[in-house]
Formats: sequence, C-alpha cells, structure tokens
Amino acid sequence: MPQAELYYSQDLALDAPALLRDIEAIIHTHDPSSGACKGRAFAVADTHHRHVLLQIALLEKAHRTPAFLQALQDKLAHRIAQGLPSPTALGVELRFLSPHYLTIEV
Repeated sequence: MPQAELYYSQDLALDAPALLRDIEAIIHTHDPSSGACKGRAFAVADTHHRHVLLQIALLEKAHRTPAFLQALQDKLAHRIAQGLPSPTALGVELRFLSPHYLTIEV
C-alpha cells in the first residue's frame, strides 16, 4: 500500500482531501495492484518560497521500473500543477519503502 505525504505552503488554496483522493486514483489507475494509498497532508505555515512537495513511498516490485515510475511521476505532477498560482515550485518524489516495512490493520 503506497504512502503519500503532501506538504504545501499554507497560503495556497488547496483542497487537500480531494487532492489526496486524486493522487490515490492516479496511482491505482497506473498500477491496479497498488491497493489503498495512505495519504497525509501538511499545510506549512513557515516557508521560504511558495511550494508543494508530494512524496510517495511504494513497495518495490518487478513491474515498477524506471519507465513506470517516470510515467507515474509525470501524471501526478500534471494533476497537482492544475490550478497552482505562479510562481509555485512543485516537487514530486517517488521512492521505495524498506523491504522491512510492515503495515497491519488494527
């Protein structure tokens, strides 16, 4: 199950819950085996330059090749960039979780 963390300058008018739902839908459309995406959003009050940073952590699997990751990154960046005022820096980072990562339902 992917993990998404969205950090953004507090002065941006983002609908973070809707954006997290869109991020999950993009991931699932690109990789139907991904499962639910655990998303968290953080409006950051103190920033230097207006920015949005999305960090996605995925389990490493054979089909998640560099080309796969680049295509997913492009789709996510395109969606997040919609409606952002200029100038706003946008960063999208995809990484793999540790092989020792564990998640359970309690």
